[in-house]
Amino acid sequence: QLSVQMAGVTLTVGTARQLAAQYQLQGAKPLPPGIRKQLARGKPLPPGLARQQLPASYVQQLPARDGCQWSQVGSDLVLVAIATGVVVELLSDVF
Repeated sequence: QLSVQMAGVTLTVGTARQLAAQYQLQGAKPLPPGIRKQLARGKPLPPGLARQQLPASYVQQLPARDGCQWSQVGSDLVLVAIATGVVVELLSDVF
């Protein structure tokens, strides 16, 4: 997916990448192909998958959604529902 729209704000992969570069968050390794296929909108995060906390200053520049949290999974930017662990939005190869 190349962009997400939330609360009237569109976030593109390009914009997210520019922000990642600004905060020196680039260079992450992508997930292995088999695991990456399991990462999809509407599905729970695969079990045992490590989510990395992002700096608050970076997250504040992303569109917010109540009850959800932006995380880094491999080289992808993922918005996850806190209560269920379900992927709400996914932008690939941001980091």
